[in-house]
This record gives sequence, structure tokens and C-alpha cells, in this order.
Amino acid sequence: MFAGGDTAITDLFKNKTKDYLAVVFRLPVVEAIGQTGATKPFNDLIER
Repeated sequence: MFAGGDTAITDLFKNKTKDYLAVVFRLPVVEAIGQTGATKPFNDLIER
């Protein structure tokens, strides 16, 4: 870590946590986006 450059610790945390965080945050983010109606225009376009 200490000899790994300026982003070594950030890279370590990213590599160790990104998959877990993606799983944990996916559902709340998808639900929040759905509640705002932000996806409606896209969904309407896809349904055509």
C-alpha cells in the first residue's frame, strides 16, 4: 500500500467493496428512480 502510488489505498478499497456496494445500493436506487418517474419517457419509447 505505501509503495503503491497515490491511489493505492483508494484502489484497494474499491476492489474490495465495489461488488458488495453495487448489490446493496442497486434496489434502493432503482426504486428511487422509479418513484420519480424519470424512467417513464425511456419506458414509453421502448414499448413502441
